[in-house]
Amino acid sequence: MSSFIPTQEQKNIKTAFDKRLNLIIIAGAGAAKTTTLAWLAKNSPKKGRFMAFNKAIVEAAEAKMPSTVKCSTFHGYFFGICGRNYKHRSASVSSRRTAEILGIDSDIELSERSLTPVQQVRAIYGAIKAFSMSDDKEISGWHIPYMRGVSTADMNIIREWLAPYLKVAWEDVADVHGELRFKPENYIKIGVLSNPRIAAQFVMIDEAQDTFPVILGWLKRQYHTQLIIAGDPAQAINGWTGAIDAMGKFGDKFTELTLTQSFRFSPVIAEVANKCLSLLGSFRIKGFDQVTSVIGPIDVPHAILCRTNAGVINAAMQSVESGIKTAMPERQAEEIKQIAQAATQLMAGTSCDYPDFSAFRNWDEVKEYVENDPSGADLKTTVNIIIKYTPEALVRLIDELVPAHMAETLVSTVHKTKGLEFETVEISGDFPEPKPNQDGSQGEITRDEAMLYYVAVSRAKSGLDWSALEWIEDYLPADQGDEDTEEE
Repeated sequence: MSSFIPTQEQKNIKTAFDKRLNLIIIAGAGAAKTTTLAWLAKNSPKKGRFMAFNKAIVEAAEAKMPSTVKCSTFHGYFFGICGRNYKHRSASVSSRRTAEILGIDSDIELSERSLTPVQQVRAIYGAIKAFSMSDDKEISGWHIPYMRGVSTADMNIIREWLAPYLKVAWEDVADVHGELRFKPENYIKIGVLSNPRIAAQFVMIDEAQDTFPVILGWLKRQYHTQLIIAGDPAQAINGWTGAIDAMGKFGDKFTELTLTQSFRFSPVIAEVANKCLSLLGSFRIKGFDQVTSVIGPIDVPHAILCRTNAGVINAAMQSVESGIKTAMPERQAEEIKQIAQAATQLMAGTSCDYPDFSAFRNWDEVKEYVENDPSGADLKTTVNIIIKYTPEALVRLIDELVPAHMAETLVSTVHKTKGLEFETVEISGDFPEPKPNQDGSQGEITRDEAMLYYVAVSRAKSGLDWSALEWIEDYLPADQGDEDTEEE
C-alpha cells in the first residue's frame, strides 16, 4: 500500500485506533472502509481479527489484511468453536418426521381453521430460527413468528400450545446426537451461549448495520479487546431478516468517526446519493473528482436493481425476451423457484414449506387472504406475478438464466446487491411513489424505503439511470436544493 495516501478522516481514525479507543466508523458507500481497516492493521504490531456475515466481504478483506489479522465470517468462527461437532447433522429432516420425533399427532383447533402437525412443526422451526438469531437465553412461545392469515388471538393459542414442544425441540437441536433439522444459525447460537472470548488484541466488525442480536450481545461482552465497529446506518436494509443496526447500540464508551469520501463514483452520482441521504437526515457523501460518471439512459446496464422479487421477475422476463444474457444472484433465483414450487403445491391442494405460504392449505386461501386482509398487501404483488406468468413459466425463466460471469446484465433486488458495485446501474420501475394521504396531502417516504433508494443508486460507478426514482425530488427537505456539493 505504498501508494496509499490517507485522507484527513482516515488519519483521524488511525489516531483514535492507536490510542486503543473503541471505535464506531460510519462509512458511506464506496468510502474505502475495508482499505482503511487494512491500513490500520498493517500499521499495528498487534494481532487482530476481522469478522462479517458476508463471505465475499471477508474474502475481499483477507486479500488486503496483513498476516497478523485472522479473517472469518461469523459462521466460520463459530464452526470452529462448536459447529464442526454437528457436521453430521442434516438440514433436510422432513416436517412429518419431526412431528413423529416430537410426538405431535393432533391438530390445533383455531377460530376459523386448524393447524396440522406438519404446520405446527414449521412454526416450531421458525421459532428455533428466531431464538437462534436473538440474544435470549431460553426459547419460548414468543419466538414463534407471526403466521400470515392467522389472527392475534389464534397466534396466542398456537404459542401457548407449542411452548412445551419448543423446549424439547431446542434440547434436541443443541444435542450433538439430536435428530431434528440443524442449520448454521443453530451452531452460532450454541456457540454464543458458551460465551467464547475472541483471541485478539483488536477486533474489526464490518457491515455492523446489519447485525443479528445474538452477535451484538456476544460482541458487547468482549470487554478484553479493542472493538472497531464499521458500517453505514443508512444502509441498514435487512431488518426484514431480523437483523438490527448495531452501530448505535454499543454504548457511550465508543468514539464515533466518519468516512464520507467515496472513491466509487464521481460528484454527479454523489449528488443523487445525497438526495436519498437527505430523506434520512443523514451525513452527506463526497464524490471522487478523479472518476467520470454519467446520469441517463443505458442501453444494456450491468445491473438492473429492483425493489421486490416481482420486480426482478418482470425485469428478467423482459431482458431474456430481448435476447440479453441475463443472470440473477443465486439465492434470488432459488427463492423465486421456491415460490413457484410452493404455489404449485398449493394449487394441487397440498400445503408447503415456503414461510409466506405455510399457514395456507390451498391456493384459494392465499388469494382470498391477499384480496381481503390488509396485512396481505405486501404479498399481493408476488401472488399477482404468479397468476400473471404461472409457476411453470417462472421455473422456465430461472432455467434460461446464465451464470453471472457470462451475463451482460444482472437482475436483482437491491437487498441482494448490498456491498457490491457495478459499472452501470438501472433502477427498475417497481419503486412506487407514496400514495397521497386521505386529505390529499403528500404521502411520506418511510426510512426503510429511503435507505433502499440510497443503497440502489450508490451501487453505480460510471453510469446511473435513476429515472424511475426521480420523483423523490418532490419529497426532499426544504434545505435540500439542487446544489448538493462535496463540501456538505
